[in-house]
Amino acid sequence: MSSKNTPAVSRERVRTASVAKDGPSVVEAGASGSGALEPGQPEERAATALRQALGRLHCLPRTASPEPAGLARTPIAPYYVSRQRRPTPKEVQIPMLDAEFIQSRRGGFTRRKFIKGVIAAGATVSASGYLFRGSGLLAGAPAGGLAQGAVERLVALEVNGQQRRVDVMKQETLAMTLRYKLGLTGTKLGCDRAECGACTVLIDGVSHYGCSILTHSVRGRAVTTVEGLEQDGRLHPVQQAVIDEGGFQCAFCAPGFVMSMVAMLEKNPTPTRDEAAEHLAGNLCRCADYDKILNTAMRAAELSRSRA
Repeated sequence: MSSKNTPAVSRERVRTASVAKDGPSVVEAGASGSGALEPGQPEERAATALRQALGRLHCLPRTASPEPAGLARTPIAPYYVSRQRRPTPKEVQIPMLDAEFIQSRRGGFTRRKFIKGVIAAGATVSASGYLFRGSGLLAGAPAGGLAQGAVERLVALEVNGQQRRVDVMKQETLAMTLRYKLGLTGTKLGCDRAECGACTVLIDGVSHYGCSILTHSVRGRAVTTVEGLEQDGRLHPVQQAVIDEGGFQCAFCAPGFVMSMVAMLEKNPTPTRDEAAEHLAGNLCRCADYDKILNTAMRAAELSRSRA
Protein backbone atom coordinates (compact mmCIF):
# COMPACT_ATOMS: atom_id res chain seq x y z
CA MET A 1 0.00 0.00 0.00
CA SER A 2 1.42 3.37 -1.03
CA SER A 3 1.93 6.10 1.56
CA LYS A 4 0.94 8.81 -0.96
CA ASN A 5 -2.71 7.70 -1.16
CA THR A 6 -3.08 7.12 2.62
CA PRO A 7 -2.00 10.12 4.71
CA ALA A 8 -0.61 9.49 8.21
CA VAL A 9 -3.44 10.06 10.68
CA SER A 10 -2.95 10.32 14.47
CA ARG A 11 -5.46 8.75 16.83
CA GLU A 12 -6.44 11.96 18.59
CA ARG A 13 -10.13 11.83 19.47
CA VAL A 14 -12.32 14.90 19.63
CA ARG A 15 -15.53 14.50 21.62
CA THR A 16 -18.52 16.71 20.92
CA ALA A 17 -22.04 16.91 22.23
CA SER A 18 -24.96 16.20 19.92
CA VAL A 19 -27.06 19.21 19.04
CA ALA A 20 -30.88 19.34 18.79
CA LYS A 21 -32.31 18.47 15.36
CA ASP A 22 -29.98 20.43 13.06
CA GLY A 23 -26.79 19.78 15.04
CA PRO A 24 -24.13 17.17 14.31
CA SER A 25 -23.86 13.84 16.03
CA VAL A 26 -20.84 12.48 17.93
CA VAL A 27 -17.98 12.08 15.47
CA GLU A 28 -14.37 11.22 15.56
CA ALA A 29 -12.11 13.60 13.70
CA GLY A 30 -8.53 12.67 12.93
CA ALA A 31 -5.78 15.19 12.48
CA SER A 32 -2.71 14.77 10.39
CA GLY A 33 0.70 14.48 11.90
CA SER A 34 1.40 18.15 11.10
CA GLY A 35 -1.81 19.36 12.75
CA ALA A 36 -3.53 20.38 9.44
CA LEU A 37 -6.49 18.73 7.68
CA GLU A 38 -6.54 18.15 3.93
CA PRO A 39 -9.53 19.80 2.12
CA GLY A 40 -12.24 17.42 1.05
CA GLN A 41 -11.46 14.73 3.59
CA PRO A 42 -14.25 13.38 5.81
CA GLU A 43 -12.39 14.61 8.84
CA GLU A 44 -12.27 18.14 7.45
CA ARG A 45 -16.01 18.14 6.70
CA ALA A 46 -16.82 16.84 10.21
CA ALA A 47 -14.64 19.51 11.80
CA THR A 48 -16.29 22.26 9.76
CA ALA A 49 -19.78 21.06 10.75
CA LEU A 50 -18.73 20.85 14.37
CA ARG A 51 -17.39 24.40 14.37
CA GLN A 52 -20.59 25.73 12.77
CA ALA A 53 -22.74 23.93 15.37
CA LEU A 54 -20.69 25.32 18.25
CA GLY A 55 -20.92 28.76 16.70
CA ARG A 56 -24.72 28.52 16.69
CA LEU A 57 -24.59 27.62 20.39
CA HIS A 58 -22.42 30.71 21.05
CA CYS A 59 -19.70 28.52 22.55
CA LEU A 60 -17.05 29.67 20.06
CA PRO A 61 -16.67 33.08 18.39
CA ARG A 62 -17.93 33.32 14.85
CA THR A 63 -15.25 33.84 12.22
CA ALA A 64 -15.62 34.62 8.56
CA SER A 65 -13.28 31.87 7.48
CA PRO A 66 -12.81 29.16 10.06
CA GLU A 67 -9.45 27.47 9.90
CA PRO A 68 -9.59 23.69 10.15
CA ALA A 69 -5.94 23.65 11.23
CA GLY A 70 -6.75 25.70 14.31
CA LEU A 71 -9.63 23.46 15.30
CA ALA A 72 -7.29 20.60 16.09
CA ARG A 73 -5.58 22.77 18.74
CA THR A 74 -8.76 24.35 20.16
CA PRO A 75 -10.17 22.64 23.29
CA ILE A 76 -13.69 21.38 22.85
CA ALA A 77 -16.49 22.64 25.07
CA PRO A 78 -17.60 20.56 28.10
CA TYR A 79 -20.11 17.75 27.77
CA TYR A 80 -23.02 19.85 29.02
CA VAL A 81 -23.20 23.07 27.01
CA SER A 82 -25.81 25.74 27.58
CA ARG A 83 -27.63 27.08 24.57
CA GLN A 84 -27.03 30.66 25.76
CA ARG A 85 -23.46 31.84 26.31
CA ARG A 86 -22.74 32.79 29.89
CA PRO A 87 -20.88 36.06 30.44
CA THR A 88 -17.36 35.83 31.81
CA PRO A 89 -16.45 37.31 35.21
CA LYS A 90 -14.54 40.08 33.47
CA GLU A 91 -17.63 41.10 31.52
CA VAL A 92 -19.86 41.24 34.59
CA GLN A 93 -19.11 43.89 37.23
CA ILE A 94 -20.96 43.13 40.47
CA PRO A 95 -20.99 46.27 42.63
CA MET A 96 -21.36 44.21 45.84
CA LEU A 97 -18.02 42.49 45.22
CA ASP A 98 -16.15 45.48 43.87
CA ALA A 99 -13.68 46.78 46.47
CA GLU A 100 -13.49 50.22 44.86
CA PHE A 101 -17.28 50.49 44.89
CA ILE A 102 -17.43 49.51 48.60
CA GLN A 103 -14.77 52.01 49.56
CA SER A 104 -16.48 54.75 47.59
CA ARG A 105 -19.75 54.09 49.43
CA ARG A 106 -17.98 54.02 52.81
CA GLY A 107 -15.85 57.04 52.16
CA GLY A 108 -12.64 54.97 52.06
CA PHE A 109 -13.32 53.38 55.49
CA THR A 110 -12.75 49.61 55.63
CA ARG A 111 -12.81 46.93 58.31
CA ARG A 112 -9.02 46.72 58.37
CA LYS A 113 -8.76 50.46 59.01
CA PHE A 114 -11.33 50.15 61.79
CA ILE A 115 -9.37 47.36 63.55
CA LYS A 116 -6.13 49.30 63.23
CA GLY A 117 -7.82 52.36 64.70
CA VAL A 118 -9.13 50.43 67.70
CA ILE A 119 -5.69 48.94 68.43
CA ALA A 120 -3.99 52.31 68.11
CA ALA A 121 -6.56 54.00 70.38
CA GLY A 122 -6.16 51.30 73.07
CA ALA A 123 -2.37 51.57 72.98
CA THR A 124 -2.57 55.36 73.23
CA VAL A 125 -4.90 55.29 76.22
CA SER A 126 -2.76 52.70 78.03
CA ALA A 127 0.45 54.61 77.37
CA SER A 128 -1.04 57.93 78.48
CA GLY A 129 -2.36 56.36 81.68
CA TYR A 130 1.11 55.06 82.49
CA LEU A 131 3.10 58.16 81.50
CA PHE A 132 0.86 60.72 83.19
CA ARG A 133 -0.25 58.66 86.18
CA GLY A 134 1.46 60.96 88.71
CA SER A 135 1.07 64.32 87.04
CA GLY A 136 -2.67 64.81 87.44
CA LEU A 137 -3.04 65.78 83.77
CA LEU A 138 -5.65 63.14 83.08
CA ALA A 139 -9.21 64.32 83.51
CA GLY A 140 -10.73 63.06 86.71
CA ALA A 141 -7.45 61.62 88.02
CA PRO A 142 -6.86 62.11 91.76
CA ALA A 143 -3.71 63.62 93.22
CA GLY A 144 -2.15 60.19 93.68
CA GLY A 145 -2.38 59.48 89.93
CA LEU A 146 -4.76 56.47 90.21
CA ALA A 147 -8.45 56.49 89.41
CA GLN A 148 -11.00 55.34 91.92
CA GLY A 149 -10.86 51.55 92.31
CA ALA A 150 -7.52 51.25 90.51
CA VAL A 151 -4.61 49.35 92.07
CA GLU A 152 -0.94 50.08 91.50
CA ARG A 153 0.83 47.18 89.86
CA LEU A 154 4.37 47.73 91.19
CA VAL A 155 4.30 47.30 94.98
CA ALA A 156 6.92 46.96 97.72
CA LEU A 157 6.61 44.05 100.13
CA GLU A 158 8.52 43.26 103.30
CA VAL A 159 9.23 39.55 103.08
CA ASN A 160 11.51 37.82 105.59
CA GLY A 161 12.95 41.17 106.67
CA GLN A 162 13.79 42.34 103.13
CA GLN A 163 12.08 44.90 100.92
CA ARG A 164 11.03 43.29 97.66
CA ARG A 165 9.48 45.19 94.75
CA VAL A 166 7.25 43.07 92.59
CA ASP A 167 4.71 43.57 89.80
CA VAL A 168 1.40 42.00 90.85
CA MET A 169 -2.11 42.00 89.47
CA LYS A 170 -5.02 43.24 91.52
CA GLN A 171 -6.53 39.73 91.87
CA GLU A 172 -3.23 38.00 92.66
CA THR A 173 -2.98 36.13 95.96
CA LEU A 174 -0.03 36.24 98.32
CA ALA A 175 0.75 32.55 97.80
CA MET A 176 1.00 33.05 94.04
CA THR A 177 3.27 36.06 94.47
CA LEU A 178 5.58 34.28 96.92
CA ARG A 179 5.94 31.17 94.77
CA TYR A 180 5.96 32.46 91.21
CA LYS A 181 7.17 36.05 91.56
CA LEU A 182 9.64 35.87 94.46
CA GLY A 183 10.70 32.22 94.13
CA LEU A 184 9.84 31.28 97.74
CA THR A 185 8.50 27.82 96.95
CA GLY A 186 8.36 26.73 100.58
CA THR A 187 4.82 28.12 100.59
CA LYS A 188 2.79 25.27 99.09
CA LEU A 189 -0.44 25.44 97.11
CA GLY A 190 -2.76 22.59 98.03
CA CYS A 191 -6.49 23.21 97.90
CA ASP A 192 -6.19 26.92 96.94
CA ARG A 193 -9.43 27.61 98.85
CA ALA A 194 -8.36 28.03 102.50
CA GLU A 195 -8.94 24.46 103.69
CA CYS A 196 -5.65 22.51 103.85
CA GLY A 197 -3.34 25.17 105.35
CA ALA A 198 -0.31 24.23 103.23
CA CYS A 199 0.11 27.89 102.23
CA THR A 200 0.21 29.22 105.81
CA VAL A 201 2.49 32.26 106.31
CA LEU A 202 2.91 34.79 109.10
CA ILE A 203 1.73 38.37 108.63
CA ASP A 204 2.84 40.56 111.53
CA GLY A 205 3.33 37.38 113.58
CA VAL A 206 -0.20 36.02 112.94
CA SER A 207 -0.77 32.94 110.79
CA HIS A 208 -2.77 33.46 107.56
CA TYR A 209 -3.67 31.36 104.55
CA GLY A 210 -1.63 32.73 101.66
CA CYS A 211 -4.15 31.54 99.10
CA SER A 212 -7.00 33.60 100.57
CA ILE A 213 -5.32 36.99 101.03
CA LEU A 214 -4.50 39.42 98.23
CA THR A 215 -0.95 40.62 97.80
CA HIS A 216 -2.00 44.28 97.67
CA SER A 217 -3.48 44.00 101.16
CA VAL A 218 -0.14 43.17 102.81
CA ARG A 219 1.76 46.28 101.74
CA GLY A 220 3.48 47.81 104.74
CA ARG A 221 3.15 44.59 106.77
CA ALA A 222 5.84 42.05 107.69
CA VAL A 223 5.46 38.73 105.85
CA THR A 224 7.38 35.68 107.08
CA THR A 225 7.66 32.38 105.23
CA VAL A 226 9.35 29.12 106.17
CA GLU A 227 12.52 30.30 104.38
CA GLY A 228 12.86 33.19 106.84
CA LEU A 229 12.82 31.19 110.10
CA GLU A 230 16.52 30.38 110.11
CA GLN A 231 18.62 33.06 111.79
CA ASP A 232 22.38 33.26 111.24
CA GLY A 233 22.62 29.61 110.22
CA ARG A 234 20.70 28.42 113.28
CA LEU A 235 17.40 26.59 112.82
CA HIS A 236 14.24 27.72 114.53
CA PRO A 237 13.15 25.49 117.46
CA VAL A 238 10.23 24.21 115.40
CA GLN A 239 12.52 23.26 112.52
CA GLN A 240 14.87 21.49 114.90
CA ALA A 241 11.96 19.64 116.49
CA VAL A 242 10.86 18.37 113.08
CA ILE A 243 14.32 16.88 112.56
CA ASP A 244 14.43 15.37 116.03
CA GLU A 245 10.97 13.78 115.92
CA GLY A 246 10.65 13.03 112.19
CA GLY A 247 7.16 14.39 112.41
CA PHE A 248 6.11 14.16 108.76
CA GLN A 249 5.86 11.39 106.20
CA CYS A 250 5.65 13.04 102.76
CA ALA A 251 6.22 16.53 104.25
CA PHE A 252 4.09 18.35 101.68
CA CYS A 253 2.10 19.88 104.51
CA ALA A 254 5.21 20.48 106.67
CA PRO A 255 5.74 24.20 105.80
CA GLY A 256 2.17 25.04 106.76
CA PHE A 257 2.34 23.10 110.05
CA VAL A 258 5.72 24.64 110.89
CA MET A 259 4.41 28.19 110.41
CA SER A 260 1.31 27.40 112.50
CA MET A 261 3.53 26.01 115.29
CA VAL A 262 5.68 29.15 115.22
CA ALA A 263 2.57 31.31 115.58
CA MET A 264 1.34 29.05 118.41
CA LEU A 265 4.60 29.37 120.37
CA GLU A 266 4.56 33.15 119.94
CA LYS A 267 1.11 33.23 121.53
CA ASN A 268 1.48 30.35 124.03
CA PRO A 269 5.06 29.18 124.83
CA THR A 270 3.82 26.34 127.07
CA PRO A 271 0.91 24.66 125.32
CA THR A 272 -0.58 21.36 126.32
CA ARG A 273 -1.09 18.56 123.82
CA ASP A 274 -4.81 19.34 123.55
CA GLU A 275 -4.13 23.05 123.08
CA ALA A 276 -1.61 22.27 120.37
CA ALA A 277 -4.13 20.01 118.61
CA GLU A 278 -6.74 22.78 118.76
CA HIS A 279 -4.33 25.40 117.45
CA LEU A 280 -3.19 23.18 114.55
CA ALA A 281 -6.73 22.22 113.57
CA GLY A 282 -6.55 24.54 110.56
CA ASN A 283 -3.88 22.40 108.92
CA LEU A 284 -4.52 19.06 107.24
CA CYS A 285 -2.10 16.15 106.76
CA ARG A 286 -2.77 13.90 103.79
CA CYS A 287 -0.82 11.10 105.42
CA ALA A 288 -2.85 11.41 108.67
CA ASP A 289 0.40 11.48 110.70
CA TYR A 290 -1.10 13.72 113.40
CA ASP A 291 0.43 11.86 116.35
CA LYS A 292 3.97 12.58 115.22
CA ILE A 293 2.98 16.15 114.39
CA LEU A 294 1.78 16.72 117.96
CA ASN A 295 4.99 15.15 119.29
CA THR A 296 6.88 17.65 117.16
CA ALA A 297 4.85 20.52 118.60
CA MET A 298 5.60 19.45 122.15
CA ARG A 299 9.31 19.08 121.33
CA ALA A 300 9.33 22.53 119.74
CA ALA A 301 7.86 24.02 122.90
CA GLU A 302 10.61 22.44 125.01
CA LEU A 303 13.37 23.73 122.71
CA SER A 304 11.81 27.19 122.66
CA ARG A 305 11.75 27.39 126.44
CA SER A 306 15.33 26.14 126.70
CA ARG A 307 16.57 28.88 124.37
CA ALA A 308 14.68 31.67 126.12
